[in-house]
Amino acid sequence: YLAEFGTDAYNINIGPIDPTTGKPTGGEDDATQDLVIDSLANEVLSNLSALNPNNALVGGNLFEWCDEWWKPNVPPPGIPDPPDSHAPGGTSAPSLDHRLNERWFGILDIDRNPRPAYYTLQKRYSNSL
Repeated sequence: YLAEFGTDAYNINIGPIDPTTGKPTGGEDDATQDLVIDSLANEVLSNLSALNPNNALVGGNLFEWCDEWWKPNVPPPGIPDPPDSHAPGGTSAPSLDHRLNERWFGILDIDRNPRPAYYTLQKRYSNSL
């Protein structure tokens, strides 16, 4: 089995409180993305069939290299996605807010600046298995 893994760097449960709704407005959450991607990468590496023939995992492909701000109806960089772009992920979404914020999956941001998850993966994959 070969699968993609990753999570977004946007959390709808943080940020300033909207005075109208009384709820957070959301914001970039690089620290959570870093923790989740590191955990998922560890899960992939721990279950490789190349290391243990009883495992069924052939490998994992990181999703996504760079943020997907190219998608239609995108606000300018720095402006959060519209609410309709927050695909509900239920309890299966690998993030704390259980939403798959589609445009924020990159380990590089919209300006191609590395996020913490980039450096975590760089360190993890520079070590031998």
